[in-house]
Amino acid sequence: MAAGKSVEARTALRKGTDAAERSRFGGIGLTVREAEQVLRTRFAHRVDDSDLATRQAAGRALKGKMICRAVEDDPEGAPENEEDWFQEDEASVFISSGLIIALIAYGADPNARSPEADERFTPLHNVAAYPTPDYAIEQARLLLAAGADINARCAPENTACRSAFTWCFCIEKDGHSTDTALELAIYLISRGCDVVQGQADVQAACSHYDFDIRTLVEILEDEGAPANESVTNRLKGLITAKLEAAGSGENRFAALYESSDEKDDDEVVETLEDFVVRSGIAAIAGAEARTEAVEQRADALTELFHG
Repeated sequence: MAAGKSVEARTALRKGTDAAERSRFGGIGLTVREAEQVLRTRFAHRVDDSDLATRQAAGRALKGKMICRAVEDDPEGAPENEEDWFQEDEASVFISSGLIIALIAYGADPNARSPEADERFTPLHNVAAYPTPDYAIEQARLLLAAGADINARCAPENTACRSAFTWCFCIEKDGHSTDTALELAIYLISRGCDVVQGQADVQAACSHYDFDIRTLVEILEDEGAPANESVTNRLKGLITAKLEAAGSGENRFAALYESSDEKDDDEVVETLEDFVVRSGIAAIAGAEARTEAVEQRADALTELFHG
């Protein structure tokens, strides 16, 4: 092969490889080499060589450094209006889309976790914890496209419950979720998150922290403002439909039981016993109502034939 044609062939192959890399994860837009360049320039103040050593290291960097608390953390990616940042107590926070894109394109493991027992959350949990308006759903889409586990569960001690889906809700009685958080919850349901397990986790957390034990729908009903009513109603409808489709009684009992890492935990046992009692009472009442209806129909038929 002539030298010129060889160069052309290699160039064409390189272009094809680059195009394939940029199309990963629904169109990440960067090759691995381009992503490394971005990380070593734009985000040089956020990541170092140790963060780029392995997929696991890059994944841990993603989880730990995607949260920005100042414009300087990501000058190019910070929302222009600070009102669009997530408001955390007296501080403002945003999740860096640019860092998510660069690290995913580089090859970061979106399910990487820190070894510490109390930090078993993932980057998807962070998106749910700090849902940045206009960015959260796209950030979740990128992570899921890269292979993030939508039902990954963090340590059971967390008051926000355990999955990214449940992190969209505030279980404290006087707390509230933002519209963006509820829109993210709707998106996660559309992508197939486990709503039954989520409700079980929420109720187990409520029991553990001596909060009133409430369902997800009850939490939404108690919140009221500032959530958009149409968003709230849509989410309530989706949750109800998922729970009804999964069935009641045995499925929710099993989910609640499996949500506990300590099966002999007194609080969990008490919650389960209460669940069994309430489920049993409901089942008995339903059976009695059906029996009464059958007896009434039998009496009507007897009267019809024997007048």
